[in-house]
Amino acid sequence: MIPTAVTNVHPLALLLAVAALTSCGGSNKPPADGKAAGSTQSMKEVTELICDVDQRAGLVADGDPVEAESSRHDYLDEHITNPDGIYFYTLVRAKDPKEASKMLADQAKDMGIKKCKRAEALEASAKE
Repeated sequence: MIPTAVTNVHPLALLLAVAALTSCGGSNKPPADGKAAGSTQSMKEVTELICDVDQRAGLVADGDPVEAESSRHDYLDEHITNPDGIYFYTLVRAKDPKEASKMLADQAKDMGIKKCKRAEALEASAKE
């Protein structure tokens, strides 16, 4: 059943309202600086955070791997503020190490980052 308030609206007015709500203009391209709307953090900064997470989070190479992964996640969860970056990190986390390594290495390359230690570590763990 259609609510009375909607049936009392002129059909043309309803059509214009729907068109206005669904065509919010603009393009789907991210801003040139790589920052999501309302974010001060660029995707390059997000990628650098992920690539250097072990150093930034103060993790040691010979520590417990389960604890290290938890610490990585906690650090990145706290420091990634760009919504696109959060989405990207979520996708990386959902992949197996081989796929995550490639995805992160490709992102680093696209951002002009020459070395991504986290991608290298993921690739090494995929070979084990």
